[in-house]
Amino acid sequence: MQNSFIVALMLTFSCFVGATAQADNHAAEKPGVFGTTFLEGWTKNIGAGISGSDGTTSEVKVTADAKGEYNHEKHRRKFQANLYISKPDSPSEPTDRKAFVEYEENYKPFDNSIYLIGTARYDYDRLLSANSRIAPSAGVGMDLHDSENLTIRASIGTGLSHTWDRNGETVPEGVLRGSADYNVTKGVNFATTHTFYTNIDDTDELRVISNAELKADIGEEGGLTASVGLNNEYDTTAEGRSEDNEKNDLTYFLRLGYDF
Repeated sequence: MQNSFIVALMLTFSCFVGATAQADNHAAEKPGVFGTTFLEGWTKNIGAGISGSDGTTSEVKVTADAKGEYNHEKHRRKFQANLYISKPDSPSEPTDRKAFVEYEENYKPFDNSIYLIGTARYDYDRLLSANSRIAPSAGVGMDLHDSENLTIRASIGTGLSHTWDRNGETVPEGVLRGSADYNVTKGVNFATTHTFYTNIDDTDELRVISNAELKADIGEEGGLTASVGLNNEYDTTAEGRSEDNEKNDLTYFLRLGYDF
């Protein structure tokens, strides 16, 4: 576990130092938030919509989210924050809240397809036993295909996962990630990511987080977007919310957003 932590820490630090040096020399093409330099040069999107789910949950939720992406020849950053809220059927039942925040940083130290990657994800789900989890990781990735319309990436690394529940613990994890981004046509984009987390000390413990989204620009002036997609989470250690103790939770959504 200590070795995994040291490797993750060193790779994350290397990624941050190299990426920061490149970012300082990169002229921003997009203004910051509220006239400041915060998120200057980022593509930003905020949105809201409705979602449904099947598995450990089976209900309709209201969802809100914020996304951002920064791309440079050698440096990429990405973040996403999602919140799901559903009203209980009975006043005696608690309001269902589910949220996650994820940040990813990539840096290419050489003039090839290899890059360093550092990620951190926080999950909150008040109705599951492990109602909070934080999982930082770091590793090495490769651009398997990188063209104007299609990008395919894969990475491998190590990290830690810490949960807050009655059996709260910290475990070392191996992390495998794959992603694809495809510009279907002008103004239409499809993106998908799949991340596998395996407990290094007990390989029977596995988490898989997958998502896919089809987004289209709407309106003549641009900025307004509509998207449909799904998020799927599988966790062999989850106690679940149903009598069948489901390990899988599929969430599908329809949202309107605004790029700025």
